[in-house]
Amino acid sequence: MRKFFLVLCLVAESVFAQQTYTVESVPNVKVAENRLVSDPEKILNEATVARLDRQLAELESATTSQVAVVVLPSIGTQDIFQFAQELFVHWGIGQASNDNGLLILLVMDQRTVRFHTGHGLEGMLPDVVCKRIQEQYMVPLFREGKNDEALIAGVEEVVRILTDPVYAVEIRGQAEGPPLWDLVYPMVLSVGGLVLLIVFLIRRRHFSDSPKALSTPYSEMRLSRLQWLLEFGGLPALILVGLDNSGMDSPWLPAGVGLYGYFLLTLLHKRLRMRTVVDRLVEQKKFKRTVEFFEEYRTGWLVSAIFFPLPFLIHYPMYLRRMTFYRNHPRDCEKCGKPVRKLDERADDAYLTKAKVFEEGLKSVDYDVWLCDHCGTYFELMYPNRSSKYTHCPKCKTKAWYLKSNRTLVSPTTSSSGTGEKVHECKFCGHQVVSRYTIAQLSDSSSSGGGGSSGGSFGGGSSGGGGASSSW
Repeated sequence: MRKFFLVLCLVAESVFAQQTYTVESVPNVKVAENRLVSDPEKILNEATVARLDRQLAELESATTSQVAVVVLPSIGTQDIFQFAQELFVHWGIGQASNDNGLLILLVMDQRTVRFHTGHGLEGMLPDVVCKRIQEQYMVPLFREGKNDEALIAGVEEVVRILTDPVYAVEIRGQAEGPPLWDLVYPMVLSVGGLVLLIVFLIRRRHFSDSPKALSTPYSEMRLSRLQWLLEFGGLPALILVGLDNSGMDSPWLPAGVGLYGYFLLTLLHKRLRMRTVVDRLVEQKKFKRTVEFFEEYRTGWLVSAIFFPLPFLIHYPMYLRRMTFYRNHPRDCEKCGKPVRKLDERADDAYLTKAKVFEEGLKSVDYDVWLCDHCGTYFELMYPNRSSKYTHCPKCKTKAWYLKSNRTLVSPTTSSSGTGEKVHECKFCGHQVVSRYTIAQLSDSSSSGGGGSSGGSFGGGSSGGGGASSSW
């Protein structure tokens, strides 16, 4: 009986020791103690927390960028990306004027670290850079159980990048109007050379001829180190040297034309590389992968059509038609080898579950059903809508989960915090979660300065979901 009681106690201890956190239950130490490291279960050493708090406070003071570190034992079955996005927005990490926030989230039971960036930091910390920091500086230490050292290494690398002199103007938004050409020319050459060197070092594992190149399903999109240097270093330098030696008093118009032409050439080169990938995928009859490849680069070509209307305003509709063509490309049955046919939107409902039909009604996911009339085999292909506001329901997993309402119950004042309420609901199964959160008290405008630190609260920044996650 005594042994049974001891075993029961140990089980109970293990269950309750690992607390599961929600977005609303994570302590916002920025509001409570003006700190930037939230470690409610004391997973890190006190010295590590103090060191990180000091480094991140100095970073905020120097650049206005806000980096929050959150270390949690568990978030249950919640997706770490969705959790990070909601926590980022809930706290408002970064300055509202330029969204220069970063959330570093470590979830112990998922053995995953997540970098979640604000819009304003996506240029300095794109997804590939976040991934590189994690894989190179943090994951090896996490695998050895050195959580403190891993976070210190990752934060120091982030601080190093964000405090580089080249990035200071972008971070603070203090860029002035264009100076005279004789000042621009040497500055562009020196700064451009430094940026080229930094990006070259950051991308060293992404070149096609790098000894330790990262694997990718689209290897044809990568350039060799020499090709990359010539395209992004040598060609712009030649244009600048040519303009400087042209003898023109006002080379701004030729510079604009040259810049337009340069980016046009790089985009056309990218289009040629994409064509190589598409040809390979089509030859392998991987039509769904082809559509996914087109979808991955679609936003980039839309931006190109806006800023480079000639010729990409014409190219973009053709791009969409090509993507549709491969989505509807004839296929053969994997069972009998006979041709299959794609069912129309009404006919394919008979082969889909009610949840999938509902998702199509919400336009959160689109399903294609292909049927073999010879042997009766059918298969479905899923195409998620990336711009949909719906996510997967935590209960039924249907992509019908959305924020139904977000309202203020008690408004904050300069002397007290407020209370808000969020209601998430699944339109398919009706599952609903009501959560309350604290709204930081208002700052007194008469005592606020114009500098970097936001005092005892974050700055109201937002995120578009940029960043990266790594597990070990």
